[in-house]
Amino acid sequence: MVMADSQNYSSRIAHIITPNNIYALYEVAHVKGHTSWLRDVTFSRDSQYLITASNDKTIRLWDARMNRQIEQIECLKDHYAAVWSVSANYKGTLLASGGSDATVRIWALQRGDVYQHIEIADHNEPIYDVEFSPNGRYLASSSHDGMVRIRDISNLMTTSRFRTGILSSHISHVYDVAFSPDSQWIATASRESIVRLWNVHVHNVLQLNTTKPRQIALHASWVNHVEFSPNGQYLASASHDTTIRLWDMKQQQEVAILNGHRDSVSSIAFSPDGRLLASVGKDKTLRLWNVQEKRLLISIEDEEWVNCVTFSPNGYYLATGNGAGIARIWGINRDIL
Repeated sequence: MVMADSQNYSSRIAHIITPNNIYALYEVAHVKGHTSWLRDVTFSRDSQYLITASNDKTIRLWDARMNRQIEQIECLKDHYAAVWSVSANYKGTLLASGGSDATVRIWALQRGDVYQHIEIADHNEPIYDVEFSPNGRYLASSSHDGMVRIRDISNLMTTSRFRTGILSSHISHVYDVAFSPDSQWIATASRESIVRLWNVHVHNVLQLNTTKPRQIALHASWVNHVEFSPNGQYLASASHDTTIRLWDMKQQQEVAILNGHRDSVSSIAFSPDGRLLASVGKDKTLRLWNVQEKRLLISIEDEEWVNCVTFSPNGYYLATGNGAGIARIWGINRDIL
Protein backbone atom coordinates (compact mmCIF):
# COMPACT_ATOMS: atom_id res chain seq x y z
CA MET A 1 0.00 0.00 0.00
CA VAL A 2 1.28 3.46 -0.88
CA MET A 3 0.35 6.72 0.76
CA ALA A 4 1.30 10.15 -0.60
CA ASP A 5 0.11 13.74 -0.44
CA SER A 6 -2.25 15.13 -3.08
CA GLN A 7 0.44 17.00 -5.02
CA ASN A 8 1.04 15.55 -8.50
CA TYR A 9 4.28 13.55 -8.68
CA SER A 10 5.13 14.97 -12.08
CA SER A 11 5.29 18.48 -10.64
CA ARG A 12 8.09 17.54 -8.27
CA ILE A 13 11.40 18.52 -9.78
CA ALA A 14 13.97 17.11 -7.41
CA HIS A 15 16.48 19.27 -5.57
CA ILE A 16 19.58 17.90 -3.90
CA ILE A 17 19.16 18.12 -0.13
CA THR A 18 21.73 20.56 1.31
CA PRO A 19 22.21 22.62 4.48
CA ASN A 20 20.96 25.64 2.53
CA ASN A 21 17.54 24.23 1.65
CA ILE A 22 16.99 21.85 4.54
CA TYR A 23 14.24 24.10 5.91
CA ALA A 24 12.13 22.99 2.90
CA LEU A 25 12.39 19.28 3.72
CA TYR A 26 9.01 17.55 3.71
CA GLU A 27 7.51 14.09 3.43
CA VAL A 28 7.13 13.30 -0.25
CA ALA A 29 5.47 9.93 0.33
CA HIS A 30 5.34 6.99 2.68
CA VAL A 31 4.90 3.31 1.98
CA LYS A 32 3.13 0.63 3.99
CA GLY A 33 3.26 -3.10 3.52
CA HIS A 34 5.39 -4.55 6.27
CA THR A 35 3.58 -6.08 9.23
CA SER A 36 6.31 -5.32 11.78
CA TRP A 37 8.94 -2.67 12.41
CA LEU A 38 11.63 -1.79 9.90
CA ARG A 39 15.24 -2.65 10.66
CA ASP A 40 16.90 -1.21 7.55
CA VAL A 41 16.25 0.95 4.48
CA THR A 42 18.49 1.56 1.49
CA PHE A 43 18.29 2.77 -2.09
CA SER A 44 19.55 1.02 -5.20
CA ARG A 45 22.67 2.65 -6.65
CA ASP A 46 20.66 4.33 -9.41
CA SER A 47 18.25 5.74 -6.76
CA GLN A 48 15.27 4.20 -8.58
CA TYR A 49 14.37 1.63 -5.96
CA LEU A 50 13.86 1.77 -2.21
CA ILE A 51 14.66 -1.48 -0.40
CA THR A 52 13.27 -2.19 3.07
CA ALA A 53 14.04 -4.96 5.57
CA SER A 54 11.76 -5.84 8.43
CA ASN A 55 11.19 -7.81 11.56
CA ASP A 56 8.39 -9.54 9.61
CA LYS A 57 11.05 -11.70 7.85
CA THR A 58 10.65 -9.99 4.47
CA ILE A 59 12.58 -7.69 2.15
CA ARG A 60 10.53 -5.42 -0.08
CA LEU A 61 11.54 -3.46 -3.17
CA TRP A 62 9.63 -0.29 -4.05
CA ASP A 63 9.65 1.84 -7.17
CA ALA A 64 11.04 5.13 -5.81
CA ARG A 65 10.96 7.11 -9.05
CA MET A 66 9.03 10.24 -8.22
CA ASN A 67 7.53 10.69 -11.70
CA ARG A 68 5.14 7.80 -11.09
CA GLN A 69 3.23 6.23 -8.23
CA ILE A 70 5.34 4.31 -5.76
CA GLU A 71 4.56 0.61 -5.99
CA GLN A 72 5.89 -2.55 -4.42
CA ILE A 73 7.90 -4.47 -7.01
CA GLU A 74 9.05 -7.50 -5.05
CA CYS A 75 8.55 -9.14 -1.65
CA LEU A 76 11.36 -11.54 -0.81
CA LYS A 77 10.42 -14.14 1.79
CA ASP A 78 13.42 -16.50 1.85
CA HIS A 79 14.61 -15.50 5.33
CA TYR A 80 12.82 -17.43 8.04
CA ALA A 81 13.49 -14.88 10.81
CA ALA A 82 13.79 -11.11 11.14
CA VAL A 83 15.87 -9.39 8.43
CA TRP A 84 18.27 -6.93 10.04
CA SER A 85 20.15 -5.46 7.10
CA VAL A 86 20.23 -5.01 3.33
CA SER A 87 22.99 -3.61 1.12
CA ALA A 88 23.30 -2.97 -2.63
CA ASN A 89 26.64 -3.20 -4.43
CA TYR A 90 28.07 -0.23 -6.31
CA LYS A 91 27.17 -1.65 -9.74
CA GLY A 92 23.55 -2.17 -8.75
CA THR A 93 23.74 -5.84 -9.73
CA LEU A 94 23.74 -7.48 -6.29
CA LEU A 95 21.75 -7.19 -3.09
CA ALA A 96 22.88 -8.73 0.20
CA SER A 97 20.76 -9.38 3.27
CA GLY A 98 21.36 -10.74 6.75
CA GLY A 99 19.10 -11.63 9.62
CA SER A 100 18.24 -13.50 12.77
CA ASP A 101 18.34 -16.83 10.90
CA ALA A 102 22.15 -16.44 10.93
CA THR A 103 22.34 -16.45 7.13
CA VAL A 104 23.70 -14.02 4.57
CA ARG A 105 21.79 -14.14 1.30
CA ILE A 106 23.05 -12.63 -1.95
CA TRP A 107 20.50 -11.70 -4.58
CA ALA A 108 21.07 -10.96 -8.24
CA LEU A 109 19.34 -7.89 -9.65
CA GLN A 110 18.74 -8.05 -13.39
CA ARG A 111 16.41 -5.66 -15.22
CA GLY A 112 13.98 -5.49 -12.34
CA ASP A 113 14.10 -9.24 -11.70
CA VAL A 114 15.40 -10.40 -8.31
CA TYR A 115 16.50 -13.94 -7.51
CA GLN A 116 18.61 -15.49 -4.77
CA HIS A 117 22.07 -16.42 -6.02
CA ILE A 118 23.62 -17.92 -2.90
CA GLU A 119 22.95 -18.52 0.80
CA ILE A 120 25.89 -18.31 3.21
CA ALA A 121 25.63 -19.81 6.70
CA ASP A 122 29.02 -19.17 8.31
CA HIS A 123 27.85 -17.28 11.41
CA ASN A 124 26.51 -19.02 14.52
CA GLU A 125 24.19 -16.25 15.69
CA PRO A 126 21.94 -13.51 14.24
CA ILE A 127 23.55 -11.23 11.66
CA TYR A 128 23.06 -7.54 12.40
CA ASP A 129 24.65 -5.91 9.38
CA VAL A 130 25.83 -6.68 5.84
CA GLU A 131 27.85 -4.25 3.71
CA PHE A 132 29.43 -4.33 0.25
CA SER A 133 32.75 -2.51 -0.05
CA PRO A 134 32.74 0.50 -2.41
CA ASN A 135 35.22 -1.21 -4.73
CA GLY A 136 32.93 -4.23 -5.04
CA ARG A 137 35.53 -6.73 -3.86
CA TYR A 138 34.28 -7.46 -0.35
CA LEU A 139 31.09 -8.36 1.46
CA ALA A 140 31.24 -7.89 5.23
CA SER A 141 28.84 -9.12 7.89
CA SER A 142 28.70 -8.52 11.64
CA SER A 143 27.00 -10.77 14.12
CA HIS A 144 25.76 -11.49 17.61
CA ASP A 145 28.56 -14.08 17.75
CA GLY A 146 31.14 -11.26 18.02
CA MET A 147 32.63 -12.00 14.59
CA VAL A 148 33.01 -9.81 11.53
CA ARG A 149 33.48 -11.84 8.35
CA ILE A 150 35.01 -10.26 5.25
CA ARG A 151 34.39 -12.26 2.07
CA ASP A 152 36.31 -11.69 -1.15
CA ILE A 153 33.48 -12.01 -3.68
CA SER A 154 35.47 -10.99 -6.76
CA ASN A 155 34.57 -14.24 -8.57
CA LEU A 156 31.32 -15.04 -6.81
CA MET A 157 28.97 -14.71 -9.78
CA THR A 158 31.06 -16.94 -12.05
CA THR A 159 32.24 -19.58 -9.58
CA SER A 160 29.99 -19.18 -6.49
CA ARG A 161 33.21 -19.43 -4.48
CA PHE A 162 34.80 -16.94 -2.13
CA ARG A 163 37.45 -16.63 0.56
CA THR A 164 36.70 -15.33 4.03
CA GLY A 165 38.78 -13.42 6.54
CA ILE A 166 37.67 -12.98 10.14
CA LEU A 167 38.00 -9.96 12.43
CA SER A 168 37.64 -11.50 15.86
CA SER A 169 38.87 -9.09 18.54
CA HIS A 170 35.36 -8.20 19.76
CA ILE A 171 34.16 -9.94 22.91
CA SER A 172 30.48 -9.09 22.45
CA HIS A 173 27.83 -8.51 19.77
CA VAL A 174 28.92 -6.50 16.72
CA TYR A 175 25.99 -4.36 15.63
CA ASP A 176 27.39 -2.60 12.59
CA VAL A 177 30.23 -2.52 10.08
CA ALA A 178 31.22 0.21 7.60
CA PHE A 179 33.80 0.50 4.81
CA SER A 180 35.76 3.67 4.12
CA PRO A 181 35.22 5.13 0.62
CA ASP A 182 38.57 3.75 -0.57
CA SER A 183 37.70 0.29 0.83
CA GLN A 184 40.93 0.32 2.85
CA TRP A 185 39.40 0.62 6.32
CA ILE A 186 36.55 -1.00 8.19
CA ALA A 187 34.90 0.42 11.30
CA THR A 188 32.94 -1.83 13.63
CA ALA A 189 30.40 -0.96 16.32
CA SER A 190 29.69 -3.25 19.22
CA ARG A 191 27.93 -3.74 22.52
CA GLU A 192 31.31 -3.13 24.19
CA SER A 193 30.60 0.63 23.78
CA ILE A 194 33.63 1.15 21.56
CA VAL A 195 34.37 1.64 17.86
CA ARG A 196 37.22 -0.33 16.33
CA LEU A 197 39.08 0.58 13.16
CA TRP A 198 40.70 -2.13 11.01
CA ASN A 199 43.04 -1.88 8.02
CA VAL A 200 41.72 -4.33 5.40
CA HIS A 201 44.00 -3.30 2.53
CA VAL A 202 45.46 -6.78 2.06
CA HIS A 203 46.34 -9.03 -0.85
CA ASN A 204 44.47 -12.01 0.60
CA VAL A 205 41.53 -11.79 3.02
CA LEU A 206 42.96 -14.68 5.03
CA GLN A 207 45.58 -12.20 6.27
CA LEU A 208 42.78 -10.45 8.16
CA ASN A 209 42.63 -13.31 10.66
CA THR A 210 45.67 -11.86 12.45
CA THR A 211 44.85 -8.16 11.96
CA LYS A 212 44.78 -6.07 15.12
CA PRO A 213 42.35 -3.13 15.35
CA ARG A 214 42.65 0.33 16.78
CA GLN A 215 40.14 1.52 19.37
CA ILE A 216 39.06 5.03 18.38
CA ALA A 217 35.89 5.95 20.27
CA LEU A 218 34.49 5.23 23.69
CA HIS A 219 30.79 5.75 24.30
CA ALA A 220 28.96 5.49 27.61
CA SER A 221 26.81 2.66 26.22
CA TRP A 222 26.73 0.31 23.25
CA VAL A 223 27.27 1.61 19.71
CA ASN A 224 24.44 1.03 17.23
CA HIS A 225 25.86 2.38 13.98
CA VAL A 226 29.06 3.62 12.32
CA GLU A 227 29.39 5.51 9.03
CA PHE A 228 32.22 7.08 7.02
CA SER A 229 31.67 10.40 5.27
CA PRO A 230 31.81 10.15 1.44
CA ASN A 231 35.21 11.89 1.26
CA GLY A 232 36.63 9.70 4.02
CA GLN A 233 37.41 12.60 6.32
CA TYR A 234 35.02 11.65 9.12
CA LEU A 235 33.85 8.53 10.86
CA ALA A 236 30.62 8.97 12.81
CA SER A 237 29.28 6.66 15.51
CA ALA A 238 25.78 6.56 17.00
CA SER A 239 25.15 5.17 20.44
CA HIS A 240 22.54 4.06 22.93
CA ASP A 241 24.01 6.80 25.14
CA THR A 242 22.04 9.37 23.00
CA THR A 243 25.17 10.89 21.40
CA ILE A 244 26.86 10.91 18.00
CA ARG A 245 30.65 11.19 17.91
CA LEU A 246 32.71 12.45 14.98
CA TRP A 247 36.25 11.16 14.46
CA ASP A 248 38.56 12.96 12.04
CA MET A 249 40.50 10.32 10.08
CA LYS A 250 43.27 12.73 9.04
CA GLN A 251 43.82 14.23 12.47
CA GLN A 252 43.26 10.84 14.11
CA GLN A 253 41.18 12.35 16.87
CA GLU A 254 37.62 12.95 18.00
CA VAL A 255 36.46 16.40 16.88
CA ALA A 256 32.84 16.62 18.03
CA ILE A 257 30.11 15.10 20.18
CA LEU A 258 26.64 15.83 18.80
CA ASN A 259 24.01 16.06 21.53
CA GLY A 260 20.29 16.45 20.97
CA HIS A 261 18.61 13.08 20.90
CA ARG A 262 16.71 12.23 24.06
CA ASP A 263 17.03 8.46 23.67
CA SER A 264 19.15 5.86 21.88
CA VAL A 265 20.44 6.93 18.44
CA SER A 266 19.54 4.03 16.16
CA SER A 267 21.05 4.98 12.81
CA ILE A 268 23.01 7.69 10.99
CA ALA A 269 23.71 8.54 7.33
CA PHE A 270 25.87 11.10 5.54
CA SER A 271 24.45 12.88 2.50
CA PRO A 272 26.27 12.02 -0.77
CA ASP A 273 28.12 15.37 -0.71
CA GLY A 274 29.07 14.87 2.96
CA ARG A 275 27.63 18.19 4.10
CA LEU A 276 24.75 16.71 6.11
CA LEU A 277 24.48 13.96 8.69
CA ALA A 278 21.04 12.47 9.31
CA SER A 279 20.25 10.65 12.55
CA VAL A 280 17.19 8.85 13.91
CA GLY A 281 16.38 7.35 17.26
CA LYS A 282 14.11 5.94 19.89
CA ASP A 283 12.98 9.49 20.74
CA LYS A 284 10.82 9.38 17.56
CA THR A 285 12.84 12.03 15.74
CA LEU A 286 14.74 12.54 12.52
CA ARG A 287 17.54 15.06 12.98
CA LEU A 288 19.83 16.67 10.41
CA TRP A 289 23.21 18.13 11.30
CA ASN A 290 25.58 20.50 9.50
CA VAL A 291 28.79 18.46 9.37
CA GLN A 292 31.18 21.36 8.84
CA GLU A 293 29.67 23.46 11.61
CA LYS A 294 28.86 20.41 13.75
CA ARG A 295 25.46 21.70 14.78
CA LEU A 296 21.83 20.64 14.59
CA LEU A 297 19.81 22.17 11.74
CA ILE A 298 16.34 20.64 12.07
CA SER A 299 14.45 18.01 14.04
CA ILE A 300 11.31 16.30 12.73
CA GLU A 301 8.95 14.27 14.91
CA ASP A 302 7.56 10.86 13.90
CA GLU A 303 4.60 9.00 15.39
CA GLU A 304 6.81 6.02 16.24
CA TRP A 305 10.44 5.43 17.16
CA VAL A 306 12.66 5.59 14.08
CA ASN A 307 15.11 2.76 13.50
CA CYS A 308 16.88 3.42 10.19
CA VAL A 309 17.80 6.23 7.80
CA THR A 310 19.53 6.58 4.41
CA PHE A 311 20.08 9.10 1.61
CA SER A 312 19.48 8.24 -2.02
CA PRO A 313 22.79 8.14 -3.94
CA ASN A 314 21.68 11.07 -6.13
CA GLY A 315 21.09 13.19 -3.00
CA TYR A 316 17.50 14.06 -3.87
CA TYR A 317 15.78 11.99 -1.20
CA LEU A 318 16.09 10.76 2.36
CA ALA A 319 14.31 7.65 3.64
CA THR A 320 13.48 6.59 7.19
CA GLY A 321 11.90 3.45 8.63
CA ASN A 322 9.95 3.32 11.87
CA GLY A 323 8.49 1.02 14.49
CA ALA A 324 5.14 0.80 12.73
CA GLY A 325 6.69 -0.69 9.61
CA ILE A 326 6.35 2.54 7.62
CA ALA A 327 9.07 3.89 5.34
CA ARG A 328 8.94 7.63 4.76
CA ILE A 329 10.58 9.37 1.80
CA TRP A 330 11.66 12.98 2.29
CA GLY A 331 12.55 15.59 -0.30
CA ILE A 332 12.72 19.34 -0.87
CA ASN A 333 9.42 21.20 -1.32
CA ARG A 334 9.63 23.48 -4.36
CA ASP A 335 6.78 25.66 -3.13
CA ILE A 336 8.65 26.53 0.06
CA LEU A 337 11.80 27.29 -1.91
